Amino acid sequence: MPAFNLEGTEKVGTSLGCLLSVVMWTAFLIYTGYKTIVCFSSLNPNISSFEIENAYDKHFSYDINQDFHIAFAVIDENTETVLDDPDLVEWAPMMMEKNKDGSLSKTPILFHTCTEAEFDEMPLPHKNQADVFTEMKRKKEMKCLNKFDKFGNKLEMPIYGGSNSKYHKWLSITMRPCVPRTRTEFNKDTERCLVNDVNDKGEMEAKLKTA
Repeated sequence: MPAFNLEGTEKVGTSLGCLLSVVMWTAFLIYTGYKTIVCFSSLNPNISSFEIENAYDKHFSYDINQDFHIAFAVIDENTETVLDDPDLVEWAPMMMEKNKDGSLSKTPILFHTCTEAEFDEMPLPHKNQADVFTEMKRKKEMKCLNKFDKFGNKLEMPIYGGSNSKYHKWLSITMRPCVPRTRTEFNKDTERCLVNDVNDKGEMEAKLKTA
Protein backbone atom coordinates (compact mmCIF):
# COMPACT_ATOMS: atom_id res chain seq x y z
CA MET A 1 0.00 0.00 0.00
CA PRO A 2 1.57 3.34 -1.03
CA ALA A 3 2.36 5.93 1.66
CA PHE A 4 -0.02 8.86 2.05
CA ASN A 5 1.24 12.12 0.54
CA LEU A 6 0.05 15.46 -0.72
CA GLU A 7 1.18 16.14 -4.27
CA GLY A 8 4.20 13.93 -3.69
CA THR A 9 5.12 15.50 -0.32
CA GLU A 10 4.82 13.38 2.84
CA LYS A 11 4.58 16.40 5.18
CA VAL A 12 3.62 20.01 4.75
CA GLY A 13 4.98 22.75 7.06
CA THR A 14 3.39 26.12 7.78
CA SER A 15 4.53 29.19 9.65
CA LEU A 16 1.66 28.80 12.12
CA GLY A 17 2.49 25.16 12.73
CA CYS A 18 6.13 26.01 13.31
CA LEU A 19 5.17 28.71 15.83
CA LEU A 20 2.87 26.36 17.71
CA SER A 21 5.59 23.71 17.84
CA VAL A 22 8.05 26.22 19.28
CA VAL A 23 5.50 27.34 21.90
CA MET A 24 4.70 23.74 22.82
CA TRP A 25 8.35 22.71 23.20
CA THR A 26 9.15 25.87 25.18
CA ALA A 27 6.30 25.20 27.59
CA PHE A 28 7.39 21.57 27.91
CA LEU A 29 11.00 22.52 28.70
CA ILE A 30 9.93 25.16 31.26
CA TYR A 31 7.61 22.71 33.00
CA THR A 32 10.25 19.97 33.00
CA GLY A 33 12.85 22.37 34.41
CA TYR A 34 10.50 23.55 37.16
CA LYS A 35 9.58 20.01 38.18
CA THR A 36 13.25 19.06 38.24
CA ILE A 37 14.03 21.95 40.60
CA VAL A 38 11.08 21.03 42.85
CA CYS A 39 12.18 17.39 42.90
CA PHE A 40 15.77 18.07 43.96
CA SER A 41 14.98 20.92 46.38
CA SER A 42 11.99 19.22 48.07
CA LEU A 43 10.02 22.46 47.91
CA ASN A 44 6.67 20.78 47.33
CA PRO A 45 6.69 17.28 48.84
CA ASN A 46 3.78 14.90 48.50
CA ILE A 47 2.45 13.84 51.90
CA SER A 48 0.83 10.42 51.80
CA SER A 49 -1.05 8.71 54.57
CA PHE A 50 -1.48 4.96 54.90
CA GLU A 51 -3.63 3.21 57.45
CA ILE A 52 -3.08 -0.44 58.25
CA GLU A 53 -6.03 -1.90 60.09
CA ASN A 54 -5.36 -4.40 62.85
CA ALA A 55 -1.59 -4.06 62.43
CA TYR A 56 -1.16 -4.97 66.11
CA ASP A 57 -3.21 -7.28 68.26
CA LYS A 58 -5.17 -6.07 71.28
CA HIS A 59 -2.32 -6.95 73.64
CA PHE A 60 0.22 -4.66 71.95
CA SER A 61 1.35 -1.74 74.11
CA TYR A 62 3.78 1.12 73.57
CA ASP A 63 5.11 3.48 76.22
CA ILE A 64 5.23 6.97 74.68
CA ASN A 65 7.64 8.02 77.42
CA GLN A 66 10.31 5.76 75.91
CA ASP A 67 12.34 7.36 73.09
CA PHE A 68 9.32 9.38 71.99
CA HIS A 69 9.18 13.19 72.05
CA ILE A 70 6.09 15.40 71.96
CA ALA A 71 6.22 19.21 71.83
CA PHE A 72 3.01 21.20 71.35
CA ALA A 73 1.78 24.75 70.89
CA VAL A 74 -0.87 26.72 69.00
CA ILE A 75 0.70 29.45 66.87
CA ASP A 76 -1.01 32.07 64.70
CA GLU A 77 0.19 31.46 61.14
CA ASN A 78 0.07 35.15 60.19
CA THR A 79 1.52 36.82 63.29
CA GLU A 80 3.60 33.83 64.51
CA THR A 81 2.44 34.52 68.07
CA VAL A 82 1.59 31.75 70.50
CA LEU A 83 -2.12 31.57 71.35
CA ASP A 84 -1.97 30.20 74.88
CA ASP A 85 -2.65 33.24 77.06
CA PRO A 86 -3.08 31.73 80.59
CA ASP A 87 -5.61 34.46 81.38
CA LEU A 88 -7.91 32.89 78.79
CA VAL A 89 -7.01 29.26 78.10
CA GLU A 90 -5.15 26.33 79.60
CA TRP A 91 -3.57 23.12 78.31
CA ALA A 92 -5.06 19.84 79.48
CA PRO A 93 -2.87 16.83 78.54
CA MET A 94 -4.37 13.57 79.81
CA MET A 95 -3.99 9.83 79.50
CA MET A 96 -7.44 8.58 78.55
CA GLU A 97 -8.44 4.98 79.18
CA LYS A 98 -11.60 3.17 78.20
CA ASN A 99 -12.04 0.39 80.73
CA LYS A 100 -13.51 -3.05 80.23
CA ASP A 101 -16.70 -1.98 81.99
CA GLY A 102 -17.15 0.89 79.49
CA SER A 103 -16.16 3.66 81.91
CA LEU A 104 -13.63 6.33 80.97
CA SER A 105 -10.64 7.17 83.16
CA LYS A 106 -8.70 10.43 82.83
CA THR A 107 -5.24 10.94 84.30
CA PRO A 108 -3.85 14.50 84.01
CA ILE A 109 -0.20 14.84 82.92
CA LEU A 110 1.93 17.73 84.05
CA PHE A 111 3.85 19.70 81.44
CA HIS A 112 6.46 22.44 81.21
CA THR A 113 8.20 24.71 78.73
CA CYS A 114 10.54 22.58 76.63
CA THR A 115 14.20 22.96 77.56
CA GLU A 116 17.15 23.17 75.17
CA ALA A 117 18.25 19.72 76.33
CA GLU A 118 14.87 18.27 75.28
CA PHE A 119 15.10 19.93 71.88
CA ASP A 120 18.58 18.46 71.46
CA GLU A 121 17.18 14.98 72.14
CA MET A 122 14.58 15.31 69.39
CA PRO A 123 15.28 13.92 65.91
CA LEU A 124 16.80 16.46 63.53
CA PRO A 125 14.16 18.15 61.36
CA HIS A 126 14.14 18.19 57.58
CA LYS A 127 16.33 20.94 56.18
CA ASN A 128 13.24 22.85 55.00
CA GLN A 129 12.04 23.02 58.63
CA ALA A 130 15.42 23.60 60.28
CA ASP A 131 14.92 27.37 60.59
CA VAL A 132 11.44 26.95 62.09
CA PHE A 133 12.76 24.36 64.54
CA THR A 134 15.64 26.64 65.59
CA GLU A 135 13.26 29.59 66.06
CA MET A 136 10.89 27.55 68.24
CA LYS A 137 13.84 26.44 70.33
CA ARG A 138 15.05 30.04 70.69
CA LYS A 139 11.65 31.47 71.67
CA LYS A 140 11.00 28.71 74.23
CA GLU A 141 7.29 28.65 73.39
CA MET A 142 6.76 24.91 72.95
CA LYS A 143 5.40 22.77 75.78
CA CYS A 144 6.65 19.28 76.66
CA LEU A 145 5.11 16.57 78.80
CA ASN A 146 6.77 15.77 82.10
CA LYS A 147 8.72 12.51 81.88
CA PHE A 148 9.35 12.25 85.62
CA ASP A 149 7.20 12.67 88.71
CA LYS A 150 8.07 15.03 91.57
CA PHE A 151 10.21 12.30 93.16
CA GLY A 152 12.34 11.83 90.06
CA ASN A 153 10.77 8.53 89.00
CA LYS A 154 10.19 8.07 85.29
CA LEU A 155 6.50 8.04 84.43
CA GLU A 156 4.93 5.18 82.51
CA MET A 157 2.60 6.25 79.70
CA PRO A 158 1.53 3.10 77.83
CA ILE A 159 -0.98 3.34 75.01
CA TYR A 160 -2.72 0.33 73.54
CA GLY A 161 -5.72 -0.80 71.56
CA GLY A 162 -7.66 1.04 68.88
CA SER A 163 -10.74 3.22 68.95
CA ASN A 164 -12.88 0.24 67.96
CA SER A 165 -11.45 -1.95 70.73
CA LYS A 166 -13.54 -2.77 73.77
CA TYR A 167 -10.89 -1.10 75.92
CA HIS A 168 -7.94 1.04 74.93
CA LYS A 169 -5.72 3.84 76.19
CA TRP A 170 -4.57 6.97 74.39
CA LEU A 171 -2.99 10.38 74.91
CA SER A 172 -5.17 13.48 74.63
CA ILE A 173 -3.75 17.01 74.45
CA THR A 174 -6.44 19.69 74.37
CA MET A 175 -6.62 23.43 74.91
CA ARG A 176 -9.68 24.60 76.79
CA PRO A 177 -10.96 27.82 78.38
CA CYS A 178 -9.34 28.33 81.77
CA VAL A 179 -11.38 28.03 84.95
CA PRO A 180 -11.84 31.58 86.32
CA ARG A 181 -11.27 32.40 89.96
CA THR A 182 -12.28 35.51 91.85
CA ARG A 183 -9.46 38.05 92.17
CA THR A 184 -8.36 38.72 95.74
CA GLU A 185 -5.52 40.55 97.47
CA PHE A 186 -3.82 37.19 98.00
CA ASN A 187 -3.87 35.84 94.43
CA LYS A 188 -3.91 38.93 92.22
CA ASP A 189 -0.12 38.87 91.71
CA THR A 190 0.47 35.11 91.65
CA GLU A 191 -2.43 33.50 89.76
CA ARG A 192 -3.90 33.86 86.28
CA CYS A 193 -7.39 33.57 84.80
CA LEU A 194 -8.87 35.88 87.42
CA VAL A 195 -12.16 37.78 87.31
CA ASN A 196 -13.70 40.34 89.62
CA ASP A 197 -16.61 38.07 90.53
CA VAL A 198 -17.18 34.48 89.38
CA ASN A 199 -20.86 34.89 90.20
CA ASP A 200 -21.20 37.73 87.68
CA LYS A 201 -22.82 35.96 84.73
CA GLY A 202 -22.07 38.78 82.29
CA GLU A 203 -18.38 38.89 83.18
CA MET A 204 -18.08 35.11 82.96
CA GLU A 205 -19.77 34.99 79.55
CA ALA A 206 -17.54 37.77 78.24
CA LYS A 207 -14.40 35.94 79.39
CA LEU A 208 -15.53 32.67 77.87
CA LYS A 209 -16.33 34.42 74.58
CA THR A 210 -12.86 35.99 74.51
CA ALA A 211 -11.23 32.60 75.10
